[in-house]
Amino acid sequence: MKNKLIIVAGCSASGKTTVASKIKNSFKKGKAQIICLDHFYKSNAKAMPKVKATGNPNFDHPDAFDWPLFKKCLTSLLNNKPTLIPVYDYTVHQRKDKWQSIKPTPIIILEGFLVLYDDYVNKLATLKIYVETALDICFKRRLQRDQKERGRTAASVKKQWNESVVPMFKKYVKPNRWKADFILPWDKSNNQKSLNYLIPAIREELKE
Repeated sequence: MKNKLIIVAGCSASGKTTVASKIKNSFKKGKAQIICLDHFYKSNAKAMPKVKATGNPNFDHPDAFDWPLFKKCLTSLLNNKPTLIPVYDYTVHQRKDKWQSIKPTPIIILEGFLVLYDDYVNKLATLKIYVETALDICFKRRLQRDQKERGRTAASVKKQWNESVVPMFKKYVKPNRWKADFILPWDKSNNQKSLNYLIPAIREELKE
């Protein structure tokens, strides 16, 4: 692999996107980019796993993602080849009818709640970070985000949180936190001090 991969994992609304953005912005323009696992949700609603109790689509289960397509796109970028990735629309819970052209960069930052789950992806990573935040804080952040940015009602956010987000977090996300090289607490006040120490370590590891 010619390019380097940094993984940023953690619970939904734990602060992954913020941490990934801060890491990206610490490099020169054009040196790093963020790829989000969420773009690789399966396009066919019928193929989505279901919540057993209700039959609703389970967007928090590993089988909700198109892993073969994701791995193909990621491998292309790490091998310094351009790729096309799907564009996901959170407001309607499906892919848009268009693809985004992505050019490779020396550093790829992969962000997503299940990115530590897959062993193949883990083997590709130079560095793996787990953003740890208390579940009650994650819920408050997700409630605010989904209502403001994704047109969700408070009731629907709470329902999904209890039905699938927390159960899948406990089953597939939290058990894989041990795979991370760094565990970064990111609570109410965030943890900029630790990130200030972590970013130079990342640059040193990547020889930047």
